[in-house]
Amino acid sequence: MLRSYYRIIDRCAAASGGSVLGYQGDGAMLGWGVRRKDPHHAAGAVRGAIELLSALTAWLERHGAPASPVAVRIGAHCGEVIVDRLGRGSAAGRTAFGDVVNLASRLSEIAAAGGAPVAFSERLVREAGPDVVAAIADRLSAPLLTVVRGRSRSVLAQFFGTATEPLRRRPGPPDVEDGDGGRA
Repeated sequence: MLRSYYRIIDRCAAASGGSVLGYQGDGAMLGWGVRRKDPHHAAGAVRGAIELLSALTAWLERHGAPASPVAVRIGAHCGEVIVDRLGRGSAAGRTAFGDVVNLASRLSEIAAAGGAPVAFSERLVREAGPDVVAAIADRLSAPLLTVVRGRSRSVLAQFFGTATEPLRRRPGPPDVEDGDGGRA
C-alpha cells in the first residue's frame, strides 16, 4: 500500500521540478533546486506542495481514510541546506540537514495545529513570485506571526487551505525572523 503512496510523492515532486530526498514511515522530505541550481525552485516547491496535497488527499479517499482537514500536512520553507549521503551499504541514503529542514518540519506541525493542511514560510511564498501567489490567493492566508517550537523568535507563516484555530502568540512586542535567521 505504501508503494502506491510513495509513487504519488515521487510523481508530484518530479512534475514540479523537485526530488525526494528520503522517506521515513509515511513522511517524506522533498527538495527543489537540490540536484541543480534552479532559479524557480520556490515556485516549484509551492506548486509541488499543492499538487501533493491534492493527489494524497484523493489517494486517502480512495483507500477509505477518514476525512480530516489535516490527514495530509505539509510544511515548506526555502534556503540553503546541506545535502549528503549517510550510512553504508544498503542503509546508505541521501538526506538534507540544516535550519531550513528543521523549520519546514515545524511548519508541518503548525499546519496541523492550526487545522490547515499546508503551512508555507512567508519567505517561500515571497520567493515563489506574484504569479504563483495570484494562482493560489483564494486559499492562502495572510502572513501570520507564528510561534515555532525550538526557536526564540516567531516566524511569518502562510496557511494554504483552512486554518481553523488561532495560533499561539507570545506576549509583548513580536520578535520576528524571516525564517532564515534574519529579522523581517
